Amino acid sequence: MTCVRPPTNTVSPQTLQRRCRETFHGGTISNKRPALDGLYHTISKKCKTSVLGDYVLSNSKVTNYVIKKCKQKQLAEFECSKDNILRSIATYYTSEVMGKRKYQAVRLASSMKTSHLKRG
Repeated sequence: MTCVRPPTNTVSPQTLQRRCRETFHGGTISNKRPALDGLYHTISKKCKTSVLGDYVLSNSKVTNYVIKKCKQKQLAEFECSKDNILRSIATYYTSEVMGKRKYQAVRLASSMKTSHLKRG
């Protein structure tokens, strides 16, 4: 791992290597995730939420990513919710998609199997 030397030669090479290792917190040049996690942890503890939000909102790429992830999570929660199931059934029964009679006919046709041997 190589680090850039400061402009003045006041720091020894050993100190420079130690600082470089401490900065990466176990990461390497190819895996910078531990260093980024440390930086984010520091920023989230030291900055106010409004300042951090301003940073996120100032970059449209990051803002779009965050909004997309939030919407996906909310959508997944809603699709599994009881409200969604009740809403779907209510939509069928209120003639918005199909009327009650047609809904019952489709339900019976898809769930019942007729038999020529017995009645019922």
